[in-house]
Amino acid sequence: MKPTLTINLNGLVFHIDEDAYRTLNDYLDAVRRQVGGTEDTEEIMLDVEARIAELFADMLQHKGMQVVNSFMVRQVMEQLGRPEDFSSSEENTDAGMTQPKTNNAPQRHRLYRDVDNAILGGVCSGLAAYLGWDVVWIRLLFVLCTFLWGAAIPVYLLVWLIAPAAQTAAQRLEMRGEVASVENIKREYEKAAKYAEEHQVANRARRAFGIFLKIILFAVLACVAIPLLGVVVAVVAVLFAMCMAMLSLPFGMFDAVPAFADFPAFFMHPWMAVVAVLLLLLALGIPLFIAIYWLVKYAKKRQHPSSLFWIVTLSLWLLSSVGLGILAVYAGKSWRNIPVPESFESDWMSCNNAVTVQPFTKIKVMGAACLQVSQADSCSVLVSDKAPALLTTRVENETLFVETVENINSAPSLRITLPEWQECSVEGAAQILTDGTIHSDKLHISVEGAATLDADLDVKNLSMSVEGAAVSKLVGKAKSFRLSQDGMAVTHAASLVADVVNVSCDGMSVAEVLCTQKLIAEADGMSKILYSGSPADCNVTKDGMATIKPM
Repeated sequence: MKPTLTINLNGLVFHIDEDAYRTLNDYLDAVRRQVGGTEDTEEIMLDVEARIAELFADMLQHKGMQVVNSFMVRQVMEQLGRPEDFSSSEENTDAGMTQPKTNNAPQRHRLYRDVDNAILGGVCSGLAAYLGWDVVWIRLLFVLCTFLWGAAIPVYLLVWLIAPAAQTAAQRLEMRGEVASVENIKREYEKAAKYAEEHQVANRARRAFGIFLKIILFAVLACVAIPLLGVVVAVVAVLFAMCMAMLSLPFGMFDAVPAFADFPAFFMHPWMAVVAVLLLLLALGIPLFIAIYWLVKYAKKRQHPSSLFWIVTLSLWLLSSVGLGILAVYAGKSWRNIPVPESFESDWMSCNNAVTVQPFTKIKVMGAACLQVSQADSCSVLVSDKAPALLTTRVENETLFVETVENINSAPSLRITLPEWQECSVEGAAQILTDGTIHSDKLHISVEGAATLDADLDVKNLSMSVEGAAVSKLVGKAKSFRLSQDGMAVTHAASLVADVVNVSCDGMSVAEVLCTQKLIAEADGMSKILYSGSPADCNVTKDGMATIKPM
């Protein structure tokens, strides 16, 4: 067990054990004594500390450690060079001998913007230093590409945005592929001071020309910024509308009764839209995030993310891609015909095949079917020519069950007659239409999914419960009308004259009712209740962003 200390190098905090701290402190003192005879001593020491902090950060991240030890300090000393070797190296260099290498570690060669030799951002000079070319040829190449294809301008701006500026001596050495040792950092400062003294006039002229080019560039960008911003806003608006449309699809944001007969019921499940949107965002967003991460953060700081980060990211992307593929296959099957030898079309008037059934007063529909309900003296069920292959019907406990098979392209049609209609339950995306007025003492309608209902009713006690999405149109009259809605259902009952109306809406549902005597309305969330008829007794309760008002 060793005690640890906390140190600050170039604004970065490190935990270091005592032995390593003493070694590092002695090394920095020796370096300070060696470079103490120059005017740029403090700047050189700041660069040395910045280089040490960068090396420590890389070592800790690659090794998965949290405390700097003596071995890491010795590695850093080997890379930066030992102070006792500086004098002999300088003497050998002055005598014309080759300077010995300070270490055998691979040299880092990074792309920076050379702001000391820059005209406009230092992109060309940085590329020239990185490639080892003459900066004049790089600048001529950019000018030539600008006039020939025009692609050099966005490339130049992109590199300007991504590549960091070579601010320190260590960064300037890395830009040229040289070892960022203490000796080279000191020599870089001496060379920079000598260059600035000898090229004062040229530097001033280059800076003035650079300012002139920046003014022109900013003026051009200002001219294109407004239309470009308009395009960006339009694209964002379109993407937002597409996302809202996909999210709204399973909840049925419609103002009129549409025909869902040819639409696969698979898309009517709310979970499908939510899962599809999440998977799509992951499948497209993760590659975009990785690209931005590598181009900006990694390019600037040279920090490698942990292996756990890449494992989690890659796993999420693979799962989202596989999930989208499964949803695509499942959705595609919903549009395909089941094996039927002949083609046919769903038509209300083509229901000529009678199905033998027992008496029933209730109807329960599961799936996507088109039902035409009328009142008669006896119970009967007529189906279209090919409907027997697409659905099953049975009667249990006075309830007619109509269930369609999966993976159908067109909904089957049924004509249903019954003496008294007491209950209707719908699960899926069925269409229900009444032929004539339905008379009943009590009728309850329950809808789950995205059914459409168009009914002419004369009922004493009418109750309706809707979950998910449904679009209903009710006409006629009722003594009592109770409506409970959730999700994004829409009920148009302004033509249904009711003495007493009890309506409760939640979510983003919309209800239109007509009440002549008593209205009890309760709205929550973002729902809306519109009423007409001027009821004498009106009890209204709303919460959140809900709306209750007369039509």
